[in-house]
Amino acid sequence: MKKGAESRCQKPASRIKNRGNRPPKRDTTGKILKKTAAILIVAAIHFGLCSLVQKAVLAGTAASVLQGGPPFSTSVLLWLSRVLYFPILTLHWVPRNWFPGDLIVIVLVANSLLWGAILVPVTAAVAKRIKKRGGTRPA
Repeated sequence: MKKGAESRCQKPASRIKNRGNRPPKRDTTGKILKKTAAILIVAAIHFGLCSLVQKAVLAGTAASVLQGGPPFSTSVLLWLSRVLYFPILTLHWVPRNWFPGDLIVIVLVANSLLWGAILVPVTAAVAKRIKKRGGTRPA
C-alpha cells in the first residue's frame, strides 16, 4: 500500500473529537413539558378552588347580614380566601382599578400560575429529598 492511501483512510488527529467521559446529550424537552403540564394542572386546581371559596364566601356573607354576624364557617372561608389569593391580591400588588369588572380574572389566573410555578418545584425537591433519605425519618 502506498503511503498516501494509508493517510487517506485515517482521520487526522486534529479532526477527531475527544468526548472524554461525558455522557451523551439528553433530550430535556420531555422534562420541560412534564413540568409545564404539572404547573398548569396545579394552577387550574388553585383557580377552581379560589372560585369555589369565593362563591361560598359571598353566600355566607349574604346570609350573615341577616343573622347579625358571620358564622364560624364564613370566617374560616374568609381566612382561606386570603391564603389562596396570596401574594398578588392579598398584598395588593395590582391596584383594583387597573382591572375593572370581570377583568380581575386575569390577575387571578396570574396568581394561580404563580402558585403552580412555586408549588411544583418545591414539591419535587421535597420528594427528591425524602427519596434520598430512604423515606423514613431517624428516631
